[in-house]
Amino acid sequence: MKILCVIDSLGSGGAQRQLVNLACGLKARGHIVDVFIYYPHQDFFLSELAEAGVAVHALPKKGKLGVNVLVGLVRLLHAGKYDALISFLDTPNVYSVVASIFSPRLKLVVSERSSHHHDKNKYLALGKRLLYGFTDKVVANSKSQAEWLRRYPWLRGKTMAIYNGFPMADQAASGEIPPMSFLVVGRIGPEKNGIRLVEALELFRRKHGYVPDISWAGKEDILPAGQRYVSALRAILDKYPGVRAQWNWLGERRDIMDLLREHRALIHPSLYEGLPNVVCEAFIAGRPVIASGVCDHPSLVDEPARGFIFDPLDPVQICKAIEHVVFLSEQEWREMSENSMNYARSQLGVDRMVEEYEALLGGAGRSLQPFS
Repeated sequence: MKILCVIDSLGSGGAQRQLVNLACGLKARGHIVDVFIYYPHQDFFLSELAEAGVAVHALPKKGKLGVNVLVGLVRLLHAGKYDALISFLDTPNVYSVVASIFSPRLKLVVSERSSHHHDKNKYLALGKRLLYGFTDKVVANSKSQAEWLRRYPWLRGKTMAIYNGFPMADQAASGEIPPMSFLVVGRIGPEKNGIRLVEALELFRRKHGYVPDISWAGKEDILPAGQRYVSALRAILDKYPGVRAQWNWLGERRDIMDLLREHRALIHPSLYEGLPNVVCEAFIAGRPVIASGVCDHPSLVDEPARGFIFDPLDPVQICKAIEHVVFLSEQEWREMSENSMNYARSQLGVDRMVEEYEALLGGAGRSLQPFS
């Protein structure tokens, strides 16, 4: 089968990580796989695709609407004679649906990689999901988002959840327990909820007289709202010097698995998510996770099997979750570590994800009748 995967860029985001995993996985199973992007300057994962023999078609977007992207995608679909198209993220999904109308024999799968809480404009969000009526399948990477999408009658029969997939070759035994330190991974912006984490750590300091080491790996949100949030986060760190002294900004990193193994646990306090790559990677590394009780987090963490859950709006609860990990016995931590790795082996392998997408691509081409 000849498959085109469409996304905005090959930057360091979670959706990009998963599209690369999928493209390489499909290529390894004998398919011809190409990738189409329109922000070529963001090339964090480009080398991985090149090593796997996946061709990348890059067309820089012009203007706000990017009409040239749509035209270029239509031309590529005709020239490439693809059997299927898999698209990730909102704007690439829209381009893919419209372009594929001119290729009615093409199998079309679009994927939402976050939560409906991320929607900024309800009318644009509705319009996008009306377009999904022209697709064969709509995939969410979380069960909670798939269930929400099924509220639309025309998506009820074509929406499903496929969890993210990861190679397990780097999975390691628990080994020695690392020092008492916590890792945060993600873009530094309002949805990642860093300010309440700082407030929780200050509560911990007042109760116990110290703060465990905290490291944050990720780039800053470059949007205006994100920059305002980063400024506010730095200001509250200055307000609490005891927390700031233990806080380490790591910047954008490629060695996330190594970082996880150097820390006692992952903290993931986000306000909403699809299926966060870093939580899955923490399980692969055998690290407990303390996470906000949103979207699929409760079922992923399965408190207390693989970590602890908290209300992301309540610094007191975040503090208590940190305390749970700090005061685990060595045996309790090892059991949690083993539980995490066992879950990753059984539920989060890349082969499982690739097989589920392959199953979606079987069968005849779609009808052009929307909402069927």
